[in-house]
Amino acid sequence: MTFDFRQRIDLLPEDRLKSPEHRVSLPDSAGHLRLVAWQEATPIEQHHKMFLVGGPYSSLGEAEHDGACARRALLLWALQHRLSIDLGDSKRRGGLSTLVSKM
Repeated sequence: MTFDFRQRIDLLPEDRLKSPEHRVSLPDSAGHLRLVAWQEATPIEQHHKMFLVGGPYSSLGEAEHDGACARRALLLWALQHRLSIDLGDSKRRGGLSTLVSKM
């Protein structure tokens, strides 16, 4: 069994990340992070909401640890770029989505 983490990212409605892709692999040491558009098969730049998805991981603990590190990195990135960003309340919610099941 493998595990992923998914971090929702909400920017202000007028803010966008410029990418014509709906999924972008991000450079990291393990090569397993990707930025995904809020709506499937639409460009990231069309939305002020998106997801950062990491995985697969071999354990839940590893996914949780990297997810927490990614959350801190996103907050630091937003501060450095003077962007308002909402990452939610960090409460785990269960269930599957088409986004996760298709990755």
